Formats: sequence, C-alpha cells, structure tokens
Amino acid sequence: KVKVQHTVAAATLTVDKAPNSGEWYKDTAPSIEVAAPTTSEAPAKTYYTLWKQGETEPTNGMELTDSNKNPSVKDDGIYQLKVWTEAAGTTAYTDSYKIDEKTYQAADHVFTFKVDRKAPTNEVSLSDRDRVSEASGSAPALYNGDVIVTANMSDLFFAGYTATVKKDGTEVETSWSVGTNSNSVQATVKETGSYEVTITAKDQAGHTTEQTVSFNIDSTVPDITAVTAKETDHTENLISFLQAITHLFKNDVTVTVTATDLNGVNYSSGLDKLYW
Repeated sequence: KVKVQHTVAAATLTVDKAPNSGEWYKDTAPSIEVAAPTTSEAPAKTYYTLWKQGETEPTNGMELTDSNKNPSVKDDGIYQLKVWTEAAGTTAYTDSYKIDEKTYQAADHVFTFKVDRKAPTNEVSLSDRDRVSEASGSAPALYNGDVIVTANMSDLFFAGYTATVKKDGTEVETSWSVGTNSNSVQATVKETGSYEVTITAKDQAGHTTEQTVSFNIDSTVPDITAVTAKETDHTENLISFLQAITHLFKNDVTVTVTATDLNGVNYSSGLDKLYW
C-alpha cells in the first residue's frame, strides 16, 4: 500500500493603501483582497472571518470566491481578520500578511488593523453668568465677573488635549479640571483682561481639532476723568463739577460725566439730575 499525504499552502492576504506604519488607516478604509494559494495537490477552499474588536468572531467563515474576495470595512474601529485554507481534512492558517510589499506576522493567525478616518469633535463654550454683552463681529463677549470655559471633546480613539490661555497677548498658566465626562474639561478665568483660549483635541491616529474662543473680563469700575456742568440755555459756562458745587445757575443744568474703562475706552454720558 502507498500512503499519499496532501499538504496545503496557506492563503495570502493583501491590503492596499496602508500607511507606512502599518497600523492606522487615517484617510480611507483599507482595500482588502484575500488571495487563494495555488496548489495541484488537492482541491482547496479558502475562508476568512472579519470582525470588530470587542465583538464575537463569526462562527462560520466566508468562503473565498471570485465575487467574494474583498472584505469591506465601513465604520471606524479596530478590526481583526483571520484567513485559512482547508483541503483533504487539513487546515492551514495564515500567519503572514503582506501589506504594501512588506510582510507582517500575525499573532495567533489573526491580523489586526485600525481604521480612524474622523477627527475628534471639539466644542468650546463660555458660561452665561456675568456676561454683559455677546460677541459681535470682531468684538468678543464682555463679562463683569468670572468666566467658566468648557471644552467637550469626543472621539472613538480619544487621546487627550492641549490648552493654552493668553491674557492680553501673553500666555498664562491655567488649571483645568475634568468636567461632566472624561472627555470634558473646565477652567475658571477671573482676572480683568482680554483673553484668547485655544483647545486642541487629539486622537490616537494623529487627527487634531482646534477651537479658539475670545472674551474680555472687566471687573473694575471706570476711572472718571471729568465731570462738567452747563446751563441748558447757554453754550458757554461749561465748568467743572467742583466749580458747579459753588456756582449758582439761573436755568436748567446739564451735567456730563467722562470716564475711561477697560482697554482705554472712553465713555461720555449726560445726567438728568444733580445732587450734592
């Protein structure tokens, strides 16, 4: 009797458009093609399973055919792919995967690749309390008290953030704390000044999203620079407030107060009544 033992070569896997690192697909989903081995020793069939990490591997593999040789990936995530060939009762698993002419060894016959084509979401907001005026055009929002800056970030593979706070053009150290969730941070800004806050969210694939908000805090009273008074029926007799105290007016009096506020802004307003 003559015993004939068939040997089966494992299938090969080709993944196109892979990054140089062979880890993250950042721009497009990978184009996967499973290629069956060529063998004349025995009729062979090639199967594969493809599943997302954290999910259960499919019980039955998909048989490789001419119309079914390209597993597709639609969503971002970490994926696992297993390929094997069966013939004459023998199973040969694929341990080596070829990507962009480079060969990678799979752990336990499973090839792992990562897809992340989306940048993190990053929403930065300012508290409503103590807001005197909304931002308008190039003018930032104005506050007369503390401002709470909140950044809400989200990504399937969130990897942290960086934050810079500039006061009057100079970067200042600011303490940030965890907000309502692990991807949310908050900081409280208190001192009078003009502020620019920039938050940059990052993910493991290297995507970043940057958001910048500007606002002014003015918690100081204006500096009064002049108080003048004049009679309504006269264009002359414009005298200082101290002079008005000892001056006897014959007609109605208009009092004007001039003050300088934050950033050197001048204000001038009339008063209906004068008391002393």
